[in-house]
Amino acid sequence: MNWKEVTIKTDQTEEVSAILTGMDITGLVIEDRDDFQDLLSHKVAAWDYIDEELIAKNETGSSCVKFYLAESWEGEQTLAEVKKRMEQYCAAGGKAEVKTALFRDEDWENNWKQYFKPFPIGDHIVIKPRWETYENTENRIVLEIDPGSAFGTGTHETTKMCIEAIDECAERYPQGSVLDIGTGSGILSIAAAKLGYGSIYAIDIDPNAVKVARENIALSGLSSQIQVQTGDLTKTVTGQYDLILANIMADAIIALAGSSASFLKEGGAFICSGIICEKEAEVCSALTKAGYQIQKRKQDGDWLCFVCTRQS
Repeated sequence: MNWKEVTIKTDQTEEVSAILTGMDITGLVIEDRDDFQDLLSHKVAAWDYIDEELIAKNETGSSCVKFYLAESWEGEQTLAEVKKRMEQYCAAGGKAEVKTALFRDEDWENNWKQYFKPFPIGDHIVIKPRWETYENTENRIVLEIDPGSAFGTGTHETTKMCIEAIDECAERYPQGSVLDIGTGSGILSIAAAKLGYGSIYAIDIDPNAVKVARENIALSGLSSQIQVQTGDLTKTVTGQYDLILANIMADAIIALAGSSASFLKEGGAFICSGIICEKEAEVCSALTKAGYQIQKRKQDGDWLCFVCTRQS
């Protein structure tokens, strides 16, 4: 099977990313010139070397958002809808130009990996792709993953905030039980296990995500601690948990807020992210109606993460 690389040239990368994420398009690659310039200004402290070709490309190029679609009828339908959404976005004052390029299957399998390098999250974690080497000079906890086509490299703002929140809650729930809703690549479950939580139950409605999560969990030697199943919250999960994780879409959080509360132990915490700022009021309302109290609000760009407790 061949694939199409879809490139949307825009200076509003966060707004465009939010539109695409709202269409359930994942695996986004964001090339932001402002972020790169910020990295260059701190390169002495953060990097030993930055490729001169990459610097030249950034100076002459523009910011963009990239993703891949299968060359199929479904892919063409999705592409047509993306073009329609971008036309609407431009009509409302935004700027976006859609371009496509054909990729062979072997290109799709490996091309995106050039963008995924080891990087730190918070004070204790580093995410490392399994094909990269990493010298752990800071004695960080290493999360080694291969996300495949599942969501969850750790580079997205929502995933980073979730991992930071899991780390911040670790002392409160030593060996605590964890439920990971919409596990994707399994990255949040692996982080929780590495940070000292106990038994972990992860679910996802996508069988491919479950397959990828199991592979990453096995790679980390955590198969005995983390159980992964295909299914949704109401039909798959039983019991109660000290910590519930949901790095999914805002609308999905709104929909499951009520049912998720029944799976949280008294005194437990619910960490939810994947929330674009414009959906904040709706999500907060749904969480409050479900009996949650928002204890912490985290923001990174246009994305939010909430740490909630359940009222007794």
